Amino acid sequence: MCNIPDGSEIVSIGRLYAYALTFGEEGVREVLGNLVRDLDINLALTGATSVSQLDQSILKKRTSL
Repeated sequence: MCNIPDGSEIVSIGRLYAYALTFGEEGVREVLGNLVRDLDINLALTGATSVSQLDQSILKKRTSL
C-alpha cells in the first residue's frame, strides 16, 4: 500500500506469482484473489473506496527504525 501514494504505478508481484505457479493455475488464482482482498481491506481501513483516492496523507512517517 505504501508505494501507491508515493506515485508508483506498478508494484511487482513476480516472486509471489512464481511461487504460486508451483501449485498450478489454482495457486495463481488463490494468490491473486488474496492480493485483491488485501487491497480491499487496506482501502477500507484508510476510508478510501478506490486506489485513485490514495495520497501521501495516509502515510505515517517513521521516527526511528
